[in-house]
Amino acid sequence: MFEIDIQHLGPEAFGEWINLLNEAQIRCPGYVPVTIRSVHAWPMCGDFPPEETFLASLGGLPIGAISFSLKGNRGILSHFVVLQGFRRQGIGGRLLEAALQELVRRGAEEVLAVCWAFEPYAKFFAKFGFSPRTRYLKVVWDLPGLPPSPPQGKIREASPEDLPALTNLCAQSYLPEWAWLWPSEEKLKASVQNLFSAAFSQPERRRVLVAVQDGCPIGVTCPWVDESFVAETGIQEGMLVLGVGVLPEYRKKGIGTSLLRAALDHLRGWGMKYGSVWTIAPMDSDSPALTFYRTRGGIVTVEWMVLSRKLRSALE
Repeated sequence: MFEIDIQHLGPEAFGEWINLLNEAQIRCPGYVPVTIRSVHAWPMCGDFPPEETFLASLGGLPIGAISFSLKGNRGILSHFVVLQGFRRQGIGGRLLEAALQELVRRGAEEVLAVCWAFEPYAKFFAKFGFSPRTRYLKVVWDLPGLPPSPPQGKIREASPEDLPALTNLCAQSYLPEWAWLWPSEEKLKASVQNLFSAAFSQPERRRVLVAVQDGCPIGVTCPWVDESFVAETGIQEGMLVLGVGVLPEYRKKGIGTSLLRAALDHLRGWGMKYGSVWTIAPMDSDSPALTFYRTRGGIVTVEWMVLSRKLRSALE
């Protein structure tokens, strides 16, 4: 009789891990089969080194996995799967506890779990003290089907000299709604600066677009094509990194719409068939951002949820 073996994922098992992810999630709405390279294209939860994963095996057969990451004192869990025929047998609980113990050992005080927005996931995590926090949704546009956009006035490409203004703009636009991802304004600004600097240094199929008034940026978006994702999946899809951000006092004046159209036009001009953005919404209603994207032709294709819990007091 075989026993369940839980170990850190080793390089020799990377291919089996990818096969496990695809087999366990292939029926989830909007799921795109991944490869070793394209698995990192999932925002928020794709940036795990593969070895930061626990793999559960039965007689050498991978049957479950969970990935984890530590950012400051906050842990993030994702890529949590158990094969259909092995669920409800305690395997998921053992994987989760192993990941939580590892995060506590590394100094985590809180953990976020990112998973598909299905009731079984919510019930499972609730048993371990997690509470729902927000929904995390992918919105997609069919670019060839969009009508031509009118000329976009007062929108230009940003330059490195705009970085200080852009980091402040993003802090005012995305907090406090996105505090679950960036727990402090300093972390958000550092992340934004790194992202925009990468776009400036490699401008092929990457742009930072700003709406300006009196010479000052009041809105921003960043159309971006991940070449590795396109090459690995064959899907001609670009993204709007960070979505569309507009300073609160300038909203509902058509500025966000102009930025969105300009960004989608760039993606279409780069040969993309689809444009996408990730956004958030409360568990039981739509957010203003989600409503904005939907009323401008976007369709929700993937829905995840984020759950959270404290760690140290619960496990000490």
